[in-house]
Parts: sequence; structure tokens; C-alpha cells
Amino acid sequence: MSQQQQPSDESTKSENVEYLINQLADLIDKKDVDKITDIQRSLLNRFEKSNQMLVYCNELSNQHYLKLSKDFRSHTTKLNEMYKDLDIVFHRIRMIKQKLREKYPDVLIEKQEQENVIDEENTNIITETMENLMLENQMTTNEESSNISETNDQCQKNS
Repeated sequence: MSQQQQPSDESTKSENVEYLINQLADLIDKKDVDKITDIQRSLLNRFEKSNQMLVYCNELSNQHYLKLSKDFRSHTTKLNEMYKDLDIVFHRIRMIKQKLREKYPDVLIEKQEQENVIDEENTNIITETMENLMLENQMTTNEESSNISETNDQCQKNS
């Protein structure tokens, strides 16, 4: 007897569930559901377009990054080479001065005054070189900023 009650209990439960679903469906207007669905579709389209734009901007940014990082590496290498070259030149100058002092000690007093002038000139040359390097670095930074703004402009144009 309990086996017969179980199927009837289950059918009663399923009828109750169907009744509840029908009642809930009657509470919500079909037009409202359609309107919500349309809004969700339009939002989905907007998000997909935004996603496409972001993917494009990301690709563009990666391309610029690769180019700029390559340029940065080459500039760094050049600066290191220049530094080594300058170091070698100044070392040679010091060696030549030392040899001249040893060979011509009598002329040392006269030459010291001239050396002071030369040292000042060397200092000026080093200062100018450093200023030029800083300017070049600033120009590179400005170019990078320009490239970034171009990327942003392109991204905005595609939106």
C-alpha cells in the first residue's frame, strides 16, 4: 500500500510544481520579458564591440612595446659603448700626462696651468655629453609618449 501512495505523492508534487510555475509565469508579462531580453542582447553586443576594441588596442600596444623595447636596448648598448670609449680615452690621456711629467719635469709648472684649463674643458665636454644624453633620453621618452598617444587615438578611432 505504501508503494501505491508514493507514485500518487510524486504526481501530486509534480502537479504542484507545474501549478507554481504557471502561476509565476502569469505574474510576469510577456512584453516585459521580451523587453528585458532585448536590453540584454543590446548590452551583449556593446560588450562584444568593447571587447574587440580592447583586443585591438592591446595588440597595437604590444606592437609598439616590442618596437620601443628593441630601440631602448639598442640605445642602452650605444650608451654603454660610448661610456667605455670615453673611459678609455680619459685613461689614455692620464697615461700620456704621466709620461710627460716623468719625461719633462721642468715644464711641469707651466703645463699645470694649461692642464687646469684642459681639465675644465674636459669637464665641460663631459657635462655637455651628459646633457646631450639626457636630451636624447627625453626625446626618446617624448617619442614613446607620442607613440602611446597615437595608440590611444587609434584605439578611440576604432571605437
